[in-house]
Amino acid sequence: MLVGIYASYQNQVHEGMQHIPIKTCIPIEEHGRSMITPFAFRAFQQELVLSLQYAISEMAYGSYLVRHFKKMDGERLVIRVPEEEQIHCSCKEFESHALGVLIVKNYFQLPERDFPI
Repeated sequence: MLVGIYASYQNQVHEGMQHIPIKTCIPIEEHGRSMITPFAFRAFQQELVLSLQYAISEMAYGSYLVRHFKKMDGERLVIRVPEEEQIHCSCKEFESHALGVLIVKNYFQLPERDFPI
């Protein structure tokens, strides 16, 4: 009996983890939810929401200047190489700066290089 209750509880917890609500209605978020763990997805969601707070200016040669709307001194340089599905940020992390560029460039899926399927 106790094992059955525990198994039922585990199934409920697992089902709840599978359906984490979407926060932004951006297709890249749906794609992320379908391919990464719930823990990683929650962190991804936080970065995605933060990415909406950045102004993005396109520059020459696939580069972008990314600035937070309140912090004009914290600029980041993001370089996008579409032929190789690569995106690099001067902060050395794939985070809200790079996500902001992907959104501006109408990506509907995360690049496989950064999130292998």
